[in-house]
Amino acid sequence: MIKKILLTALAACSLGLAACGEGESSSMNTSAAPSSLPVTEGTAVIIATEPENVLTVITETVPEREGKLSELCKVRYNNAEFAVGDDMKAVIEKIGPPPTEPQKAPLCAPGANSDYTMFYSYEGMNINVSYEDRILSITVKDTAPEGTELVCGLRAGDTPEQFRQKLGEPASGGKFEMSFAEETFSTNLFMPDGEKVERFTVTDESIPF
Repeated sequence: MIKKILLTALAACSLGLAACGEGESSSMNTSAAPSSLPVTEGTAVIIATEPENVLTVITETVPEREGKLSELCKVRYNNAEFAVGDDMKAVIEKIGPPPTEPQKAPLCAPGANSDYTMFYSYEGMNINVSYEDRILSITVKDTAPEGTELVCGLRAGDTPEQFRQKLGEPASGGKFEMSFAEETFSTNLFMPDGEKVERFTVTDESIPF
């Protein structure tokens, strides 16, 4: 299990204890403060007691990912499951055709097998498809219909912390973007307000385009 421990500065602790000893009188004896304070896990801040000073630190626990990222991040849409790498024709048989004609998007990538990819736009979801009709990426927005989610239960509109609890430690990111990666597969979050996941994209770089 991966843990990030946010420690309250020991310097601040020592300054606070020294301040208690100033003045004409004090009920706390700080002359024999221990050089190494016992540490317990929890969500409280520093607690000073007699005869022992206890330093409690704030901890944040991120569970390890249970399963492959690519398996956890299959998409559930319109009561059907599909994934990056699937054949788009087969997916259309499951979820139906898009409400509008697919759009051709120019592709300028060294070594590409084609000069374009195809974009299929559904309500709250875009699918990018290769020249071989294989899905390159899937983007799900918080405007998608009820029930649209990853098979692990995550959906657009959840918090980044909810994604971290299911997908483990992110490979990179910050307040507005976050990326989870495993081999060539990645799940990328976008949080314009810094709080909720407005949309996420799943993709696999190993699929030829």
